[in-house]
Amino acid sequence: MRTKDQHLKLKGKTYYYVRDVPKDVRDQYGKSRIEVSLKTRDKTTARDRRNEKSKEIEREWHAIRTGRNARQADAGFVAQALMERTEGDDTPLLEGLANDIDDLASQFAKDRSAEALDAAREYVLEETEEGRKLQHRLDLYYGKVTYCQAGENYLKLKPELTDKTKNEYRRAYREADKNSLPQMDKLTPQRLKMFANHQGATKAKATVNKMLSAIRGLIEFNGIDVTALKSISANSVKSEIKRQVWKPEDLRKVLEASKSKWLSDVVLIGLYTGAREGAIADMSYDAENDWIVFPRQKQEADDRKLPCPDRIREAVKLWVANPRSQSSISSQFTVAKQKAGFTGAEFDNIYVFHSLRHMAASRLNDLGVPEHIAARIVGHKNQSMTFGRYGSKGEVEALREYIEKADWSDIFDKE
Repeated sequence: MRTKDQHLKLKGKTYYYVRDVPKDVRDQYGKSRIEVSLKTRDKTTARDRRNEKSKEIEREWHAIRTGRNARQADAGFVAQALMERTEGDDTPLLEGLANDIDDLASQFAKDRSAEALDAAREYVLEETEEGRKLQHRLDLYYGKVTYCQAGENYLKLKPELTDKTKNEYRRAYREADKNSLPQMDKLTPQRLKMFANHQGATKAKATVNKMLSAIRGLIEFNGIDVTALKSISANSVKSEIKRQVWKPEDLRKVLEASKSKWLSDVVLIGLYTGAREGAIADMSYDAENDWIVFPRQKQEADDRKLPCPDRIREAVKLWVANPRSQSSISSQFTVAKQKAGFTGAEFDNIYVFHSLRHMAASRLNDLGVPEHIAARIVGHKNQSMTFGRYGSKGEVEALREYIEKADWSDIFDKE
């Protein structure tokens, strides 16, 4: 039975939205439990925000459930259409689509003349929701849908993907259309390999492989077997970007050029935890356990929990009370870097905020922290552990003595 304060939890003085994710959508949603700050101390406001959050989340779950059914239906339709086009004798799918379009057009036609019906068909297929759905089915039938068009339908049903990843997938679909990649049901390994080699001439290997993954995922989503395409990978001639660690004195200059208290707090958190901008933007603070909680990132299997070091506790609390977006962190850091005089190609993609992640790992290594412990703290993949699983209280607390060892007084003066 629902209570008035269902899904609300008070942590310290701030209300949080806390809810388990249903098992049937858990894999696609990307997490098993939701725990997010409502950024208010007022219970009435928290209830209102809880209601809005519930509506938002339930819409996403509904999209996953209906999307799964739609995907299965589309997969069956594509397979039947391919068989129908190949055999060519009996065309019940095409005839059914034509009848549905005619029925819809007749509702909009001025009269029953052929000219009026033709105009009405054109109108409904372009201007009405039901007509656009029929046009999509017709495109699917003939295999004429573009990668960009099909990609948008695919991404609408992938709420677990971040906005950044979705944009990267869109880039892959634009390149597929730009390079006239064959229709999904006609794409051969040889043609996909040519595409990969062409992209590899100007893009890093990791970027091209992500594009290939986006294309294969889309094709599989449309009910087409991708087994023969899975062996295709990039042969890039472009060197991978190797992030470089900041010299302490240079990073200090960046912070002095910024004169922003919140950016200094973010850099401090990044140096102690090795967290990416996106993780810091969405982090929360578990006051009961004195833990920092970062949402799941990239290969991580779950949220990452770390004991909060004494030296950054106040910075963490201030940040959680008034966070900024990932893009704000990145742009503000770039502006400060340029103000400090660090401009040019060698600083554009090499000396960046992400470099703090490497600095954190390097400092822990210098302090003699065991490699597998340092990997857990900064969130690096380690072959000897199940990456991202930091579930029990004992496992998290075991990291406290090591994370407290870090000292960044060469950048931040000790208080």
